[in-house]
Amino acid sequence: MANVRRGKVGTVDAFWVENVRPTLAASLLFRQGIADETLPRRGWTHLLEHMALDGRGGGALEVNGSVSLLTCSFDLHGPADRVIQTLNDLTSWLTVPDLSDLEHERSVLRAEASLRGSGPLQEALSWRYGATGPGVAGYHEMGLSNAGPSELQELAGRCFASGNAALFLDGPPPPELELTLPEGEGRPAPAAVPLRLPHLGSYPVHAPGGVISGVVPRSRASQLFASVLNEHLMVALRREAAGAYAPWCTYEPVDETTAVVLAGSDANTELLPRLVSLMVAELRRIVDEGPPENVLAGLQERVLQQIDDPFAVAVPARLSAQLHLRGLEPTSRAHLAEELRAVTADMVRSSARAMLRTVLVGVPAESERVNGSRELEMPLRDRFDGTVHRAQGWPADDSRLILGPQTLAIGQGEDFRAADTHQLAALLRIEDGGRVLVRRDGWSVTLEPTLWKGGTAVVDRVDLMVPAALHVTLPPRDPDAIPAPPPVHARWRHVRRLVVVELVLLGLILLCLAGGAALINAALQHPDPPPVIIVLWLDAVLIAGLAGTMWGLLRER
Repeated sequence: MANVRRGKVGTVDAFWVENVRPTLAASLLFRQGIADETLPRRGWTHLLEHMALDGRGGGALEVNGSVSLLTCSFDLHGPADRVIQTLNDLTSWLTVPDLSDLEHERSVLRAEASLRGSGPLQEALSWRYGATGPGVAGYHEMGLSNAGPSELQELAGRCFASGNAALFLDGPPPPELELTLPEGEGRPAPAAVPLRLPHLGSYPVHAPGGVISGVVPRSRASQLFASVLNEHLMVALRREAAGAYAPWCTYEPVDETTAVVLAGSDANTELLPRLVSLMVAELRRIVDEGPPENVLAGLQERVLQQIDDPFAVAVPARLSAQLHLRGLEPTSRAHLAEELRAVTADMVRSSARAMLRTVLVGVPAESERVNGSRELEMPLRDRFDGTVHRAQGWPADDSRLILGPQTLAIGQGEDFRAADTHQLAALLRIEDGGRVLVRRDGWSVTLEPTLWKGGTAVVDRVDLMVPAALHVTLPPRDPDAIPAPPPVHARWRHVRRLVVVELVLLGLILLCLAGGAALINAALQHPDPPPVIIVLWLDAVLIAGLAGTMWGLLRER
């Protein structure tokens, strides 16, 4: 077995194995990812990665780049001389970025974003972490619009520094390879802080299948647990229920100590109603019974076989480069094998318990909710001080907008969606006038000036109220997508119906009053007054009931 070698290539720490190949594979890694971005800067790392690789590669040289939650990677494979030249040129660009094609690449990434969309992992992360940290992955790259040259230069200087980089090679570094990056320290991964969520919290998914996710320790045992859960779902959903084709499970690190395990599956119409309940049941089975010995042993053998494969000789070198970015020591094939053999059924059960304690359930519309689950909803508030604005659709729409010194609230009665400036992740400024205040917990308040009396003035005040660093400018929408207030006849149709009812009630009240007055007058003029007190008492009760009903209708209007 080839041992992992370590050394310096220029100013960059490098990891490689002694290997004889006619080609050279290389990965230049940086500890900078989506989880480091804020919503107003979402997409900046991806933009720099795209610009750095623009025009490189082609023919026998394969070039690719990627930005994950925690890392940015530049990957090359091909003739050694071309890999060397491209790496040298790439580090020169990263040291002094050429941003002359900024607008071109910005447009390219917008086109790419229109084809991608958010997957189940990104969606689950945003429900768990809101609009910060790993949760930012659930949002589109809205920061592309405000990424200026000076801001990108500053980001490149911090992230593409020698102390924040590691180089992987699948062979010895050639003498001609001389990488030079600016000095700078490594950047530890930001802590992933989940929201306060109920146990078995559920949220709607629009995919044809369901998903479950939970937080686990970042460890070899948790990686094996994810494989065990996948095996359980294959048996339960495909072999036994015969209702699914491709159950899946993934393990995604979100910071230095924790990861998220996400599992999901497709399902036919017969299985779909109970799909998520079956997935949670399989998770509970692992917690209660542990993984079957043959399943765990089989998974360990599978990974050990991959480690011992001669074609995977360079895997420990790449893992060592990734560990270096975390401030950890390099690994070896022997150490990887030792780690895998050390994982026990109890360690897998411990990871399963961690996932069950924090499990969130993504429920498709056709599926039944898991017993005991609670749907995630935006917390509503009921008390505000500020200027009240009436809806353009009043009186049919009695919603109110309340704008305070640091708060925007929209709702009716005692239920208001509210956003305070100190809890915002971003203010999305749509060029046609709409505004979306995105809170750090992921919930948002949408302000459409066309729907409120004085709506344009409210937009102006909100823009001033929110710090400029949180502003994100979005392109205008199609005119048909901008909401318009209801026409006048629609606003008053509901009121006309209420007026008819109110007039009938008023007539009944007047009739009761007249009847009561007639009884009193008859009693006073009669020489032997009849006992009318009971009739008058009933009349008073009827008047009070009719008046209460009329007051309720008036309040509704």
